Amino acid sequence: MAFQAYKLIIFDSDGVILNSNTIKLRSFMALAASVGSSEDAEKISTIITNSKALTRYEIIAIIHNLSTQKSYSNKSCYNDLLDRFSNLTYSSLLTCDLDAGIYMLKHQSPSSYWVVLTAGDQQETENLYRERGIINLFSGGIYGAPISKQTNLERILEASNARNLHETLMLGDSYSDAELAFAYNIDFALIRHWSHCSKAEEFCKQHLQSIFRDLVDVSEASSDGFQSFG
Repeated sequence: MAFQAYKLIIFDSDGVILNSNTIKLRSFMALAASVGSSEDAEKISTIITNSKALTRYEIIAIIHNLSTQKSYSNKSCYNDLLDRFSNLTYSSLLTCDLDAGIYMLKHQSPSSYWVVLTAGDQQETENLYRERGIINLFSGGIYGAPISKQTNLERILEASNARNLHETLMLGDSYSDAELAFAYNIDFALIRHWSHCSKAEEFCKQHLQSIFRDLVDVSEASSDGFQSFG
């Protein structure tokens, strides 16, 4: 199906719209090292790389547990880690690369219902997109943490009245994104340029899901169609 034919288009944020994966990974690793050790930082890197779309709240809880306190009882410390993570990342997120293909795709599908589905914090993502001037591209809004991606996907499908899932397309950069789309029988396009997930491409090839370098690549191939489950 051609890109223009999809009525509901769901974008991941980190690694798809924004080159933000490395920013967040380094910040999580820095936090883990600050409360634990360099070994803990490497553990966090492995967990994030292999995770199924963990939210920052889940990752910070893991970092807190890896700390020398080995306890979740100190809530102020947990909240402090959340604040420190936001402070470490936000200024960089304001200036990191944004895939210009997003504008090309909007021009090609102006009437489609666009939504962001992210494991990142919803409020922060809304603020970030507002400051970067792209929030108006997404008529369906932004769905993010602390609610899980799966629960938010169900909310999106309900809100959009998506009666035909074959008119829905998800674009993501991870194995968990591809797996989620496959579970719901939704067409999927892997965006690999800024991806940190080594298993994603193998999964997409196995399940005949489309693979693109970036959103510019998607826009240039949009009339050719995507691999479909239908």
